[in-house]
Amino acid sequence: MKSIITNQHFIDEVLIPHYQNVLRSLFDQLVLKCGSVQKTSVFYNYVYGFDISVPAIKTNDLWLKVSYINAGHPWHPAMPNDHQRRQFYASPKTFYVIDGLSLNVERINKCKDFEELYDYVDSVFKSGGTPHAYLSIYDTAYRIGFNLTPQILPQKYVYLNAGAYKGAENLYGKSWILKKDDKKFVNREHTKYRSSRVKTTKFKQKFGSLDSIGIESLLCIIFSKQ
Repeated sequence: MKSIITNQHFIDEVLIPHYQNVLRSLFDQLVLKCGSVQKTSVFYNYVYGFDISVPAIKTNDLWLKVSYINAGHPWHPAMPNDHQRRQFYASPKTFYVIDGLSLNVERINKCKDFEELYDYVDSVFKSGGTPHAYLSIYDTAYRIGFNLTPQILPQKYVYLNAGAYKGAENLYGKSWILKKDDKKFVNREHTKYRSSRVKTTKFKQKFGSLDSIGIESLLCIIFSKQ
């Protein structure tokens, strides 16, 4: 499987077009479901997010869900997202301290880029006692940024957490991550929690003009499975 997936022709002609033509639209609809960012907004939807639910089947397998959707079966967004499922059902909930807090919209509106938005969300998680929830910090910042007007999205860096980190490790090797990552990243970690970020331009040779969001998604859902 690895020899096929890492073949550049397969990446260019199959993986990237499939992501752009099928998966990106589905993922965008899930993030939109979190709602626009307003003064009355709280963290809840942005922390937990939404997942794809296909009533015709009971499975967490993304590819099986997509195959059913492509076959014409109806689907709808359902909370929580797969990434945050364990936290959502935890008792007491891992993020209970912060999920009901109001977003600091005044501070958010001052963010010039995703890195500043990420740092704000990171500070909230740290104040709530979950400083190492790196994947949830990234997901939350992304959901907030996606629903802002104008949007604030990852552009400069690809954020590598959990599956995306594993995907980059499988595709490039751990030494590549250690060499290319942002040494000033506040959550730079290469052991237990697997968190880092690498400039998007470093992925250009394999992923062409695909943006940071697309690269992170493919590293997570494709390459982490090798």
